[in-house]
Amino acid sequence: MGCGIANPREDALRSFTEDFGVLWEEIAQAPDTDLTDDAIRLKYALRNIVESVDVAT
Repeated sequence: MGCGIANPREDALRSFTEDFGVLWEEIAQAPDTDLTDDAIRLKYALRNIVESVDVAT
């Protein structure tokens, strides 16, 4: 088992990526009929700023 130094930037990027992925999966891909008005606004805000999505396999 190695003992490394934590990299706050990498940790922050990983956390953001995970959080954004959940938002994308649960809100941006959901049908409008399944969402509240606020969630629909967030859905289209997300879709307006995202240029592409890489799907991990």
